Amino acid sequence: KTIGEFVIPHLIANFLKNPRHTLRVEVDNTEKILALIDKGELDFALIEGFFNKSRYGSRLYRKEPFVGLCSVHHPLAGQTIPLSRVFRENLFLREEGSGTRKILEDVLAERNHTIDDFSRVTCISNFGLLEQLVSEGIGITFAGAAIGDSNPNLTRFFVEDWDVQQEFNYVYLPNAGAEPLIDLFENCE
Repeated sequence: KTIGEFVIPHLIANFLKNPRHTLRVEVDNTEKILALIDKGELDFALIEGFFNKSRYGSRLYRKEPFVGLCSVHHPLAGQTIPLSRVFRENLFLREEGSGTRKILEDVLAERNHTIDDFSRVTCISNFGLLEQLVSEGIGITFAGAAIGDSNPNLTRFFVEDWDVQQEFNYVYLPNAGAEPLIDLFENCE
């Protein structure tokens, strides 16, 4: 969902400026998008989350910082804090199957923590609602930098010794002929 809402609207617009181009756009979590690829319903997808690189073909679109986000008025705004401090916050978290959620869970697991270590966790599958609640100072979230950059009411905070980059990858079934379609889509800028 991050990619569809915050990363590729300009790519879609450029592609559709050519009246001969048609496009089906599905904005959903990683799990659901991969299921559509498996069924042959999508030629390719841009995926933020983890996928089995031995099962799918892929090409890196870009990397982006995975950051802590809070309201510009939140006490953590612009601060660098130890990981232990972040657990006192209400965490707004994406739904199961979300690439954003999986990245956070994996980063925490590498440090012997889970999302259960937060004082409160609120699961929300809609980015608009999640952004609104975070911008009102009710809690924090972790996501791609593009989300914070797109909302003037949000700002970053930093966790000590935490430099996480997330990948956005084109993903497709091998030998399905998706590479020329990706080239066409990507080169319309």
